Formats: sequence, C-alpha cells, structure tokens
Amino acid sequence: MSPKGAFRSKGRIGSFTSSRATSGNYGLKSLSKRGASGGGYKIGFVQESAIALRKRSIAELGAASASSLENVSYVNFLEWIRAERLTTLPHKGSRWDKVLIRALYFAEQLHDFDHAIQGFALDSQAAAAVGYGHARLLLEV
Repeated sequence: MSPKGAFRSKGRIGSFTSSRATSGNYGLKSLSKRGASGGGYKIGFVQESAIALRKRSIAELGAASASSLENVSYVNFLEWIRAERLTTLPHKGSRWDKVLIRALYFAEQLHDFDHAIQGFALDSQAAAAVGYGHARLLLEV
C-alpha cells in the first residue's frame, strides 16, 4: 500500500477540519478570470474569501458595524493608529502602547502581503481592507 493510500483510508484528521466550506477545486475554477489590468489570469480564491468574510461579518455584527469595516484602507488604519496614540498618549512600554505598535506592525505586514499577491490574486486590496477593518474593530472594543 502506498503512503497516499494509507492516508486516504484513515480520512481527515479532526484538527484540520474547519467551519469554512471548501469548493473542492481549491480556486482552480477561478483561474479563468482575467485581472482588471488584463495582464493575465488571476486566482479568485482571495476574492471569494473576502466576499465570504464580508457576508459573515454582516451576519454576526449587523449591517451598520460591518459597513464601517469595509471602508478601512491601509492609510486610514495607520491614520487611526496615529490619532489614537495622540489622543490617549500611552506611556512608552505600556500595554496600550504595545498593542498599538503591534497593530501598526500587523498593518505593515498585511500591506506587504497585499502587494505581493496583487499580481496573481483578484481583489486583494478588498481582502486586505477586511483585515484592516477587523483589526480596527478589535482595537476600538
């Protein structure tokens, strides 16, 4: 029996299951979509995930809260962090200061990732905006 056959006979491991439904084609069906620039084919998995996250946010948070999440860009999120630091003036090394510094680091990493996948993923900026919006929501709570 081959290693692949042995793995398949046991089934999926419970810790790898998730509540997210998979299409079974892993974005391959979405390869036929052309990008806005027409520069080639782009994968639609990122776009599909962003749409699913938006729908889930609307269902769990309500339409009013979810609509405020959609309009958060990288620049808006950085401006919000800077305004929060000026408003609260946390002491250097305090918990809130550390949280805001880590939020800034998260935003930079997400922005870099967005730029890295823009060439082959559809609507990566909208997906990143969902991340910025949820991070801001967590910080506002």
